[in-house]
Amino acid sequence: MKTKLFVLLIVTALVMPLNTFAAKPAPPGITVLSPKAGEVYMVGNAMNITWKSTGIVGDVSISYMEDANHGNWIAFRTTNDGSHTWTPISVGNTLQTQYYIEIAGVDRKSNYYRGKSGYVTINPAPTPTPTPKPS
Repeated sequence: MKTKLFVLLIVTALVMPLNTFAAKPAPPGITVLSPKAGEVYMVGNAMNITWKSTGIVGDVSISYMEDANHGNWIAFRTTNDGSHTWTPISVGNTLQTQYYIEIAGVDRKSNYYRGKSGYVTINPAPTPTPTPKPS
């Protein structure tokens, strides 16, 4: 019985293609690592945006989005190095404070991929209170 099993294993090893046991490459995509959903930022304070990409070639674009149809560029083209620091100077003339970060790029076949963070809060900078002048 041991001889038959041994012969079967050898035949199987010779017949199987060599790449059967090779690791399959990860599918292309972008994952936003930070900011995390629920974090709170203020206009004028830096936000570190980080991501991991697989199979994305060239630069990526980064936006802050109110929803799938309304957003603004943070960086139209930036190096796909996994990190970008953004200091919001304004988030528009709106009462909206909830946004998500979207990072987009393409693979070698020009397929488009997007990664999204959860919603974060970006509050407007506080309005300074004028100091009364002595009379």
